[in-house]
Amino acid sequence: MNAIINWVDTLTYALFKVEIVDFCQKVSVTKQEIKTAQKLAAKNKLIEATKKGQSTISKWSNSPAFVEKKLRQLLMGDLLTDFKLEMNRWKRNIKFAKSMIVSAQNLEKSDAGDPLNTTNLSKALLTYKKCRTILELDIVNKAIARCEHKMMKYNQFRSLFKEGQKYCQQKDYKRGKLSFERAQTLFKIPLLEEAIADCSGYLQGQIQYEAALEKAVNLGKNGEFQSALNVINLALNKFERDDGKTLRATLNRVMQGKEYYGQGLWAEQSGNLGQAISFYQKSYQLLPELTEAPIRLAIVSLKTGNWQQAIAYLQGHSGEKIKYLRGFAYVQQGDFQQAEVEWRSLSHPQVKNQLEIVRTLRGRDRLKLMWSIQQLIDNNNLDNAGAMSRQFLHTYGSDSVVEANLHNHILPRLEAQIWEGQDWQKIVQITEQVWLKNPDFKSLHNWAIATYYNAQINSNTRRDWVVSSTTALANLAGDPALHNIPWLPKSSINIEEIFSHLMATLEREIDSLKDENLAEYMKLRDQFRLDAIALKLVKKFPHQAAQINHLILLPGCYHRYQHQLGSINIPQTSNSVSTESNILPALYTSWGAAVAAAFDGDGERAMQLKPSRSYQFNYSQPREYFAQKFLAYSEGRHYLQKQRWRESVSALNALKNEWRSHPEWHQELERLCESQRQELNSLSEHLAFSDFWYQLLGTEASCSYWVESRIQEIVENMQHNKIDKSRALSQLRELQKTDSRNPRLIYVIEALEFEIEVNEILGLMPSHLNDAVRRAKNCHNQKVKRHIAAMLIEILIAGVNEGQMNGETAVQFARWAHQICPNDPEFVDIYRQCGIY
Repeated sequence: MNAIINWVDTLTYALFKVEIVDFCQKVSVTKQEIKTAQKLAAKNKLIEATKKGQSTISKWSNSPAFVEKKLRQLLMGDLLTDFKLEMNRWKRNIKFAKSMIVSAQNLEKSDAGDPLNTTNLSKALLTYKKCRTILELDIVNKAIARCEHKMMKYNQFRSLFKEGQKYCQQKDYKRGKLSFERAQTLFKIPLLEEAIADCSGYLQGQIQYEAALEKAVNLGKNGEFQSALNVINLALNKFERDDGKTLRATLNRVMQGKEYYGQGLWAEQSGNLGQAISFYQKSYQLLPELTEAPIRLAIVSLKTGNWQQAIAYLQGHSGEKIKYLRGFAYVQQGDFQQAEVEWRSLSHPQVKNQLEIVRTLRGRDRLKLMWSIQQLIDNNNLDNAGAMSRQFLHTYGSDSVVEANLHNHILPRLEAQIWEGQDWQKIVQITEQVWLKNPDFKSLHNWAIATYYNAQINSNTRRDWVVSSTTALANLAGDPALHNIPWLPKSSINIEEIFSHLMATLEREIDSLKDENLAEYMKLRDQFRLDAIALKLVKKFPHQAAQINHLILLPGCYHRYQHQLGSINIPQTSNSVSTESNILPALYTSWGAAVAAAFDGDGERAMQLKPSRSYQFNYSQPREYFAQKFLAYSEGRHYLQKQRWRESVSALNALKNEWRSHPEWHQELERLCESQRQELNSLSEHLAFSDFWYQLLGTEASCSYWVESRIQEIVENMQHNKIDKSRALSQLRELQKTDSRNPRLIYVIEALEFEIEVNEILGLMPSHLNDAVRRAKNCHNQKVKRHIAAMLIEILIAGVNEGQMNGETAVQFARWAHQICPNDPEFVDIYRQCGIY
């Protein structure tokens, strides 16, 4: 096998001056070595990568023969050329990193070792860390570890020093000195020694003060308030501290409160009850934690027959004495049930006897109230009989006789009387109150029927009808009025048909107002649209609707009665990215009408209905949060659809951080922005809009558009001499940080680099021709090199043809061209004729 390989290498070398097998192996090894170098560079090991790369490049000739050159191009393409450029970048980064290391070392050396001034050490540490992102060196890692350790000690010192200063501000010099001494174990600085000396000077005064403070506290606990006050006042005169001031204020408050309490007792004993109440109230304000003052206030109120006031004074307090007084007040009010609750847990024998009397009285009043209810029924006074029955149940709790009487006799007869009267305004008021007190299918059905008939007579009540009827429609399937009808088979009831008919009736009634009263029509339409959209969504997402007693409440009904109906279960928005699944909960917010209009495609009306001009997202309220997000998106979409992008800025900027949770919004706005772009003409408009689009969505399309707009701006500024070519090139290269793969940007940069390089080289001609050739030879841009070489060849040919250039000069021009482009096949014949190639 080796013999065959050697034979092939010998043959190919004889024919083409290239050992083909060896060449292929060399290519394979080169590719592997380049990959190895690139992996090292990716780990910031640029020095090792550069050494590896130089070793690899050195294996290849800078001036290969024609066949080798073609084989290189065939097997490696521009790999070597690109790798050389990459190595040059590594070398620049190594040089830059080493300069950063020197800078960081100088900063580290300039650190004075003062833990209160870490500016230079912080800068050094930051510089080392930046350097490590470019170049991985053991010296840098050690420097970072060294600086971080020193910074940690500095931070520990500063923490202890600040802690000591804090204690000194609180005049706790013992703790302050301890903190300073712990800091001193880390660093010794003059400022710290001064602080320790200051603390030592105050220590004796602090010790004497704290002994006096402890003595004053003990005297206060023993009730010797004046003695305690004298002790703490004397201590504070010598050593003033906040805890002593607090104790003094507490002692003064207690003494003043007790003085007011004593004055209240004297006034009460003297029969001056009004003055006694005043003193007791002042005492209670000063000493709310003590129960003596509210007890005396309650007793004075009982003496004056003010039972409710006595109960109020005792509210929030506990204890047997307080329970007894409260129970006594309830007995005087005739509330025997509550008195029994208060006295039930008291153990005094006399109270036990009184409790039995109270129970007897309670039973007597209960029977008396039941007899009164029966008398009212016999006299056909059903309104008062119903009210008294409810009062009885509230006072005495559940009673089967009273409840059966109320629900089976009183209420049905009252209801029949109401409907027979056909006073629809009154019927609406009554059925509405019944619905609010007991929201169920029956009360909702009756209220909706009443509002319908009332709306036929009083057109200004149509809104009541819309609210009640839509909510009734939401619960149509569960309405018992449509079920269990003996003469109508169940299979013949078409709920959907009833639903559609009632919806059509509502729409006709609302549309009839359009020509009569436009303002009222708009309000009714908004109300109906809110509930109509909710009705559609309830069918898809029934668990997303507000409910009470298993009844669905539509947004219109919820908004009107949310404070009267009590506990309403309102679901929050879901985690679904689907907009539709989150719309229903949002309709129950103050933004509901606007959300409904936006969801219906009426963006103009949505903006008129939103309760606030600005959007302020509250993440703790998910329904409000989603409602505002959806409206901001809808407003922005509305203006973009109208090709009025500037008016969309405010709303859409509020949504900058929300796109991940709503990809469909993102896609729609991307489409609309693309459409808006096509309608713009002037560069200034393109610049402004591209900036808005890119900042808003940050997509690849917006980025490309933004970059291209900036390219056009730079090119025009250069054409109008507002900036020179070097400044333009710098700005274009800055754009590459945003979009390095933009084809137009790459093309413009390459063209401008070519033009600048060529002009600089031409600027050296003809007076500095050798410098121009040297500059072209060292240029990395192959197009520039070829252009200059071609120009020299053209001058050579033109000079020879016109007889203006002798042979020696022609050869010199050929040599210059050869130095710049030695292997260009188009120039090879010229080189040969001049004896160079």
